[in-house]
Amino acid sequence: MGIFDSFRLKRIAKALGDSDANRRADAADALGSMGCAAVAPLINALDDYDWYVRERVVIALGKTGCRDAVPPLIQALCDTNANVRKSAVRALGGITDERVIAPIICALEDEENAVREVAKRALVKIGIPAVARLIGALHNGDWYVREIAADALALIGKPAVAPLAGALICDDWYVREIAANTLEKIGWIPTDPVVRSYYLIGRKGWDELVEVGPPAVAPLAGALKDRQVYARENAARVLGRIGDRRAVPCLVQSLRDEEVSVRRMVVESLGEIGDIQAAEHIASALADDSEEVRWIAAEALDKIGWMPKDPVVRSNYLIGRKGWDELVEVGAPAVAPLVQSLADSDWHIRKSVAQVLGEIRDASAIDPLTKALEDTSEEVRGAAVEALGTIGESAVSPLIRALKVRGQQAQENAAAAIGLIGESAVEQLIPVLADDNSTVRKYAAAALGAIGDSRSVTPLISALLDVRKDVRESVARALGDIGDDCAVAPLILMLTDEIWSSRSCAAEALGKIGSAKSVKPLIQTLKDDDEHVRFWAAWALSEIGAAAEESLVQVMKGDDWDVREAAEDALEKIRAKGHEMP
Repeated sequence: MGIFDSFRLKRIAKALGDSDANRRADAADALGSMGCAAVAPLINALDDYDWYVRERVVIALGKTGCRDAVPPLIQALCDTNANVRKSAVRALGGITDERVIAPIICALEDEENAVREVAKRALVKIGIPAVARLIGALHNGDWYVREIAADALALIGKPAVAPLAGALICDDWYVREIAANTLEKIGWIPTDPVVRSYYLIGRKGWDELVEVGPPAVAPLAGALKDRQVYARENAARVLGRIGDRRAVPCLVQSLRDEEVSVRRMVVESLGEIGDIQAAEHIASALADDSEEVRWIAAEALDKIGWMPKDPVVRSNYLIGRKGWDELVEVGAPAVAPLVQSLADSDWHIRKSVAQVLGEIRDASAIDPLTKALEDTSEEVRGAAVEALGTIGESAVSPLIRALKVRGQQAQENAAAAIGLIGESAVEQLIPVLADDNSTVRKYAAAALGAIGDSRSVTPLISALLDVRKDVRESVARALGDIGDDCAVAPLILMLTDEIWSSRSCAAEALGKIGSAKSVKPLIQTLKDDDEHVRFWAAWALSEIGAAAEESLVQVMKGDDWDVREAAEDALEKIRAKGHEMP
């Protein structure tokens, strides 16, 4: 630079401090054409308070083309004004220096879309040196940054092909997809079948992968470990359609996949491949938590032609096939697998399992079935009751424990199961009438009533004096169900109980027993203040029948309208029954 140019530079640089913003901006423009010597004064002007001046300074630094301008331009990328940042990106893109690439890549994350677009164009202008950094930007957490980076790579064209092809084997599904789509935009067509397989995985071209055939096995095996469920599921499906036995080991490993949909597809594909060596691994899926997986595993084993010899494995196989009758034939070895299936998410399965366990009648199933008395499904609870009743006497003690420790729903079902077991439960059940828990006493009485054994009559009569009305009422119903005349007198006394529901239960029980000795007390009960009690008294008299008819006719002559109506209802029922008799 000559003396004149040096003098001119100083004069113009001095104008950067002018009070007029336009003059400062014009000075910056003039300095931009003066080369590297102008960089220092321009750097000082980057602190100007006017964004318009700062923008002109940034443009001028870019015009110098000087490498010394790179650091201040990088600093300008942090300017508060988007126009300044945009011009800084453009300026950096015009300087041949590898230091500019990383900052411009960072500018792809700028909050202003205009800055991002300028950064993209700058990177395209830089070309090959920017490719590696752009490939890295495909991993960015911001989808917009990934899209801009992909657009830049597509515009760079053929020099980006090899790095993009390398990105096809990345473990990030989005990177693979965007790499494949970018390669398509460039017009790249893979000729190597393995590379084409990776390309198609990225493109989600699953059906085309089937056409590639065996060369696709290794790439698809890698996709079985993908973080995305859809990729693992489709990889398993395609491997099954290709049918190459080399896929078996990787499919077997995926039998432990955390997603049911993947395990289901893996089992199905192993069945399609049909390798007998995989049978034992497929058999392990017979114990899967998913009923669907178990079912498909059983179907896959059928395709292969495998027949289980071990009774436990055979049981799992039959559970998968829902071969309930065959499971009964397996017997005791089937109990453990069946018990495991009592926790199945499908209540239909749990119900069938409970039924089979009842038919097998193995004592080891008693505790699990007792727990099933609390199942969320009424159908399952009912099946568990019947199963325990079928198992018989050996279930009594566990069921009595259930009466004492489990919730009310289980207590009710346990009582029902004990009732089904019958007479062999009576001796163990009678002492429970004295349990400290009134709910336990109530259900014990209900179970004894269901059994109907005369040995329980005397203990039940004593229990009519229980302090809790719900127990007294359960006892009354039980005595009515048993139908022993010994209970008539105590039940007649209960007709005077202070609680109307207890009096109703006593009347109902007397009606079930049907003794003529209860006619007069029941006639008197027709005058009860409570309509429910009068109803049950009338019902009881109608059940007693002809022995009560004369007394009811006399009641019809009385003055009390309610009593006459109750007596009339009872007479109508008695006479209706008389017409029904042959």
